[in-house]
Formats: sequence, structure tokens, C-alpha cells
Amino acid sequence: MTAWALPILRAQGFLYDSSYFPGAYGPAPHLAGRAPAGGLVADLGEGLWEVEVPSVPVAGRSVPWGGSGYFRLCPYAMFRLGVRRILRRRGQFVFYLHPWEIDPNQPRLGTSRLGRFRHYRNLHDTEARLRTLLQDFKFGRLIDVVDQPHTMRATAGLTGAYAEYTRVGAAATLRLPENVSFQEGALVEPLAVGLNAVAKARLEPGDSVLIVGAGPVGVAVALWCRFFGARHIVVSDLIGRRAERAVEFGATAAIDASDLSIPAASATAGSQDCDGCDRGRKHPRKSTHLHAPGWSGPSIQ
Repeated sequence: MTAWALPILRAQGFLYDSSYFPGAYGPAPHLAGRAPAGGLVADLGEGLWEVEVPSVPVAGRSVPWGGSGYFRLCPYAMFRLGVRRILRRRGQFVFYLHPWEIDPNQPRLGTSRLGRFRHYRNLHDTEARLRTLLQDFKFGRLIDVVDQPHTMRATAGLTGAYAEYTRVGAAATLRLPENVSFQEGALVEPLAVGLNAVAKARLEPGDSVLIVGAGPVGVAVALWCRFFGARHIVVSDLIGRRAERAVEFGATAAIDASDLSIPAASATAGSQDCDGCDRGRKHPRKSTHLHAPGWSGPSIQ
């Protein structure tokens, strides 16, 4: 992609370009100061976006890993491993495939041995590999990513969650049923996070749990712990009033962590055989750690 082509693409109504691959084509002047810190989508201005072809570093070089020949020629397990590495590092993965790559019966043209290998190798397996890839990862439409390229990160034109209003893409929204108010709908996210925390803790009926932090998510965790049959639910917070309020939502005891030792107070507030506070253990086995300075025990975030 060269800078002179950008105004032409805008004039023709294009929303995004996806031709830049780092390392192969040298510097990208049109991305100077615009490249995202994490994701693959960069704002070029005036309604045009650049979608970077993903790559993985191998021996100091960037190897394309967005699909096509690399998808066909690499063993699938290796390609999947590369995708997971990109997702951990960049948070996004963009996949592409040419239509002819799922047509094993296409005419064979006379070309070099290398050309035949690059063009025709594994054509008979490509469709099955694609189906497996779609099962292994959750994909969406590129236009939805471009519609919200910030992936909820703050930008100069999108100041973030603390603004009174903000813009999100349609894919990031959920239509509420007619009988659900906006106030009730606002509880969906903290309740979902709380449920995920309890699932990760592998809570079982009769367990005793220490929840560090009595914010909205901490209270949601307490609610779910009560729902799934926890015996003792101890909530601590640096603000005592918040911890006490958690008792109204399912907690069996509250700890003011501003002047009490959490492990010691947990044993008193729960029971002497509390799963998270038995003698000889410095930190609880099961906890959701939201914001407790100095805490270094196990956590679910």
C-alpha cells in the first residue's frame, strides 16, 4: 500500500485495506503514528482503516500467518498454534483464503515445480481444514471489527468508558427484551463476570469462599456462590461499608480489610475449617481478587 493510493480508495468508497504485512514490504508511511498498540486494525483517517496481515516471528523474521498458502502448506496443528500465539500477543487474528484454494478439481496449468507446489499442494484438504479452523476459533465479520476497531480501547476520538456517551459497533451490543429496563440490563455484564469467576473457581456445594473486593463484580460473585450452594461466603473490602452491604446480597460475613488481617478475620467470620482459611495456609484457596493492595494469593480476574 502506497500513500498516494489512499485518497483514491476513499473516493471509491472503500472502508478498509488489508495489504500490509510487516517485514515483507519495508516501512509503511501511511501507518506512521497510526499503528495500533495491540490489535491489527489501524485508523488511517477519513473513514479508512488498515487491517494488518497477521504474522509470527520466526528466527528474527516475520512470517505471514493470515491464511492462503501458509494455511495449506503448514501442518494444521502448527498453523493453529501460530493463531493462538497471535491472539495472545495481538488480541486479534484476521484470516483470508482465495476461492480457488477450496477447488481441488481446478485445471492444472504448466508451471515450474515450485509453482505447482505452492499453488496446488493440499488443495484437496483445504475445505476440511477450514471447517476445523471455524470450529476451533470463534470468527466474525471483518466489517464488524472495522466498525469498532478500537476494540473498546480509548482513542482521541473515542474517549472511553468514563465518558457520558460512547460509540460501539453493532456486534458489541445486545437488544434488551421489551420487559427489561436499561437499569436491569446494566447488570448483565457484572453478573456474567461473576458467574465466570465462580466457574473458574470450580465451586462445589458446601465450599467456603473468600471474596476480596465488594464492588459490583464481587457482589455478583457472592450472589452466584449463594446460588450454587456455598456454605460460607466471606467478603472483604478496604471500605467497610461496602463489605457490609455484600451481606445483603448473599454473603454470610463481611470484613473491613482496612484494619483487619484478611486470613485471620476470615477464619473467625466463617468457620475454623473454612476451605480458604485453614491453619497453616497464608492465603485462601478460592478467591476473586479485585483490588486489594499487597494481596498475592490465588485470584480469578
